[in-house]
Amino acid sequence: MNRGIRLLLALLVGISAAAAAEEVPAHVTAAAFTPDGQQLVIGSQNGLQIIDGPTLLPTRMLTTNLVHIHDVQFSPDGRSFVAAGGEPSEQGRLEHWSWPEGKRILSADVHTDVIYRITWSADQSRWTTAGGDGRCHVVDVHTGMPGVTFSGHSRAVLALQAFGQDTNISAGLDHTLQLWRISDAHHLRTLNQHTGAVNDVVVRPGQNSDRPIEVASASEDRTVRIWQPEIGRLVRFARLPSIPRCVAWSPDGRWLFAGCDDGRLRQIDPEDTSSIVEVGGIVGRIQVLLVTSDGRQLFIGGSGPCRTMSVSRVE
Repeated sequence: MNRGIRLLLALLVGISAAAAAEEVPAHVTAAAFTPDGQQLVIGSQNGLQIIDGPTLLPTRMLTTNLVHIHDVQFSPDGRSFVAAGGEPSEQGRLEHWSWPEGKRILSADVHTDVIYRITWSADQSRWTTAGGDGRCHVVDVHTGMPGVTFSGHSRAVLALQAFGQDTNISAGLDHTLQLWRISDAHHLRTLNQHTGAVNDVVVRPGQNSDRPIEVASASEDRTVRIWQPEIGRLVRFARLPSIPRCVAWSPDGRWLFAGCDDGRLRQIDPEDTSSIVEVGGIVGRIQVLLVTSDGRQLFIGGSGPCRTMSVSRVE
């Protein structure tokens, strides 16, 4: 091969690599907005990336040891974030990173199967993890060592949300939602009206103290259900034409959005769950759904290229 052909091939490879680096990320499995809302940290088949919020183009990569990434969560003060995932049936790992420096502070293996969800405590002293091994661990932020363990699920735990100061609500493959105390892993209540695996659970924001706190859950039974877990009440439910993979509330709690297996995003009125409107989506399954803190933008990620859309389009 002569020198001219080699130079041409090198140029073409360089152009191809540059183009790939500038593509909108696909196969997104986890995401979180940065504290200023201008960027996102995403987990995908390419590992951990920082992408620009307005354009969704990658700006830098972080070298991670996570084989699969299922969740990314910023600390309450916005000065660090934690990414969680691992390797199926082998390892559930978390990585703690500084922000905006993007330096890894700690890495810890805390499950014998992948970590699907991770949450921060309000005082930033501990994480709670939900794993494919059916357990939830409360983990010390400084050491990465598990403390108390909740073992109330019979199968993999897919979803987890903080519920008040000392309570978590978790859900998973066993069709149940479990309410339990963080400090001692004491079981408080089981909600078991779903007839399929529960893929996601989120606490409704903007609620006042004169009514029980509500949460929404998304299940393989093609329903999104709204609960008042403290009193064990199923409030109402919406049946969808496709399996909801993830759900997110608008910051004021006025709307509930569900991302589905058919790639469509659906808006649900939580006070009248028969009111369901299809408002957009992506090509492929939706796996990640975020709403910006100002409530103006939705981020949608999954098996196709991610995108954002204005909430004003769906009001």
